[in-house]
Amino acid sequence: VLSEEYAAYAAAHPEQSQQEAYAGLLKYVKGTGRYAQLLTDVRAACLQVVRERVRKEGEYVPGKQATDDLRDRLLSESFAYLRQQLAKVLSHPEGKPFGIPVEQKPHPRAQQLLDGAREMDSKFARIAAECEASGHWDRAAQYFQNRLVLEFNAGAAGIPVWFDFARFCMRVGGRQAAAEEALKAALELGPTGEMLKKVTLMLASVLLDRGRCKDAIYYTRSLWNHDRTDEIVNFLLAMQHFAFKQYKMSRRFLYLSHRPKDFFTGCPDEAAIFNKVKLYCNEDSDDDEPAAKNAPGVTRTTLQRPKRLLSPHVENSAALDVLDMLVEWGLPDLVLLVYADMGCLHKDTLSSERLCLILARAWMLRRDYVPAVSQLEHISALSGSNVADILCAESCFQLEDYDRSAEKIEKVLQEGLDQVDFVPFTRLGAIHLLRRRWMQARERFLEAIRLNPSSTDAWFGVAVAALREQELGEAHEAVREASILDDHRPDVWAISTIVHVKLENAELASKSFTHMLQHNLTNYDLLIEAGQCFLRPTGIPSQPKMAHAAAQRALDLGCMTGEAHVLMAEALVLMDKANAAVLQLQLAIGLISDTVRRSVVEHRALEICKELNDPPLAEAVHLAMKKAEQQDAEMSRSIG
Repeated sequence: VLSEEYAAYAAAHPEQSQQEAYAGLLKYVKGTGRYAQLLTDVRAACLQVVRERVRKEGEYVPGKQATDDLRDRLLSESFAYLRQQLAKVLSHPEGKPFGIPVEQKPHPRAQQLLDGAREMDSKFARIAAECEASGHWDRAAQYFQNRLVLEFNAGAAGIPVWFDFARFCMRVGGRQAAAEEALKAALELGPTGEMLKKVTLMLASVLLDRGRCKDAIYYTRSLWNHDRTDEIVNFLLAMQHFAFKQYKMSRRFLYLSHRPKDFFTGCPDEAAIFNKVKLYCNEDSDDDEPAAKNAPGVTRTTLQRPKRLLSPHVENSAALDVLDMLVEWGLPDLVLLVYADMGCLHKDTLSSERLCLILARAWMLRRDYVPAVSQLEHISALSGSNVADILCAESCFQLEDYDRSAEKIEKVLQEGLDQVDFVPFTRLGAIHLLRRRWMQARERFLEAIRLNPSSTDAWFGVAVAALREQELGEAHEAVREASILDDHRPDVWAISTIVHVKLENAELASKSFTHMLQHNLTNYDLLIEAGQCFLRPTGIPSQPKMAHAAAQRALDLGCMTGEAHVLMAEALVLMDKANAAVLQLQLAIGLISDTVRRSVVEHRALEICKELNDPPLAEAVHLAMKKAEQQDAEMSRSIG
């Protein structure tokens, strides 16, 4: 890719060795800002070499997976060829004199590669959002990290990605250190304009949330020194100085946060501004203590209105903007600091619907859904806000009050949303699945798909509902779409396994099962159901090893329902290990609390013992049965 430029550089620096000239040229390329494009061109050139090797290979059959030996041989030959070409370029430099610009022709596939990277970034962002919404935070973090390692996001294009990752870390909680590092990485990439302000303010807010007030003030002051009239910056500085117990400075910045820009006219420096504030605020005292203490009982865990500490006389428009911004960034504790501790909100602000929504969202971020529901119900009763109803439905869903959640969503859908969104439909479909209302769930998921065909959750919901209704053709199409949209989602592969077994596609069922285990499915019920499919399927041979693997994975994850032991026992019977199967059934008898289900397991254990003609083993089963009955009696006595 750089053969001509290398030749020119080597000719201009004959005293340097090959490696020195190579390193010097790379440094020059980086200085001209072409290094990222260079990596793209080199990658494309390497891929072209590999493709040529594959095309000329007689043993390779197009459309089929290459064997491991063939794959290793093709890659090793391609690598050897590339090293040979590199040696030729380094040892025979011929080209134009260095310093004369070499015409840079874009690689014919450069735009295609760029479009592919952009599409991959969009896919990762979509999947990360879905994982976060469904509570799979580790998977969401993994997809954010996948976005960050894309070459497409290596430079300034990666600043919004680092910023979004920081917001995600704060929203899910417990990842404040990762959020801080992400924001610092974004600053190192050199953001400008509004993005610089957002990144800096969020970093300062995260530091304040972590108790590092001095560092927070340092970063916010860097913005204030450039624009002292910014209302949001002034209000954040008031918060930071308040948390640092510098109450006089806090009052000054709070006063500045609702001053018009004309107020700063004629104030060339910080001292002049604060002298003017003293004049207007009549600051006679040099003390740095709060003017009043919080009202008794007002803490960050109540929704009572505090006694105003800083006694505002006018409504501060910057306050609500800052609180909204803090909730958006996932910093609920700072919202409650302003509401419950500072006492700087005007009475009109305290009674506003916007503040009530902000507080409710703050409680939701803290996973404290009971006060959030109370607040949202109050807003809904006063104004009939659709936003309040949607948030209330989500809070009720998290509290497992599914009927109330469904009622709220249905109410909003009947009244009509201001902006049509697919999320309420997917949430309502999930509630219908939990209630085993398969056809209603299917209809809601299909409505979500009509609004957003790229929703993996919606396609997965259709697949589950169709499978339960034994509509295998529709289930197969839906799960195929879901696997295309997110091929790393384990529950999708679990449903795919069950569907293919029922459709008698043994090879595809086996592949889906392998993907399910590779991507670490943690749902016990799906693991056991997928394993049970392989015990005695119709139309294809039974595969007890698959069932055994599913049971073992469920036990490794800590499944204590007893069903994993039952599944493993049935797999062991098919593997001609009946004695071990009886031992597993004994463990299941001690774990299963449902007496009807336990009697079935007991009968199965005794049946195997009879086939083995092993009285001691049967006696052990009877002992396990007796112990389970004793446990039931003790439980009944304890309940009273």
